[in-house]
Amino acid sequence: MFQEITDGLFCDTHDLNMQGVQFRTRSTLVRLDDGSLWMHSPIPIDDAPASQIDALGELRHIVAPNGWHDGFSAAAKERYPSATLWASPALRHSKKKISVDAWLGETEPGWAEELRPLLIEGAPKADELVFFHSASSTLIVTDLLFQIRYPVNTLTKLVLWMAGAGGGKLAQSRLWRTVTKDRAAAARSIERMLEWEFERVVLAHGDLVEGGDARERTREALWWMLSAARVS
Repeated sequence: MFQEITDGLFCDTHDLNMQGVQFRTRSTLVRLDDGSLWMHSPIPIDDAPASQIDALGELRHIVAPNGWHDGFSAAAKERYPSATLWASPALRHSKKKISVDAWLGETEPGWAEELRPLLIEGAPKADELVFFHSASSTLIVTDLLFQIRYPVNTLTKLVLWMAGAGGGKLAQSRLWRTVTKDRAAAARSIERMLEWEFERVVLAHGDLVEGGDARERTREALWWMLSAARVS
């Protein structure tokens, strides 16, 4: 069930099992100023969470935020056909059938002042968009960062260590080193993101980051991208 993290921001999680590697994925709901709801990275929505969502407001926006997090978007759109499905440009090449209404980065959303979108450039297979909810000083990310403190089994722990995201620390997976084709562009995107004054990071995978040092911890976790030489 969706739990309120702070005023107007709610989260729920779903357990994933990928050939024995098990961890949770998080969906985030934000209540916009007009009372409607915005959903980031949907998880399965059966009758119970749907009832809760409907009690919170009208779900008008569904966001598939990168090239990997589209698994439950089509089902969410099917349950809420009047909602706008916004998708990462990376999903243009997805083999899955997703009825996308608008592409992020190409169409300016009406909610952009409340939830500022930013494309992490230089990694076209991911094309992850991050979002800043200024009302709650919250940064919302998907696979850009991980913080899984308590892996559920040995295989999951091993895979996290191999990916550079082990030990329960806030970290960026080494997968980004494979998919990032222009580190300078990625670094510029991260620098723009770090200009936002966030005090909380909601991750799709792992524990939330909260406190006055949230930006500094995020900066340290993204050292690989930020270490790229800048180009004009």
